[in-house]
Amino acid sequence: MFREPDFSSLMVRFLKKACDAGCIGQMEDITETAGNCALKAQGLMKAELHYVTMPDEARSQE
Repeated sequence: MFREPDFSSLMVRFLKKACDAGCIGQMEDITETAGNCALKAQGLMKAELHYVTMPDEARSQE
């Protein structure tokens, strides 16, 4: 995003406003939300999978 000439001046202005408003500490949340919105616009969504495997027979006997 920072390498694109169309976005560089916009990003610089945005970062200055974020600094002036004291919101620079929220940049991680802002960029994550922007990324999620971009995915949603494409009909995609971000997901995280957590799973636990069943113990094998030898482990269950312990």
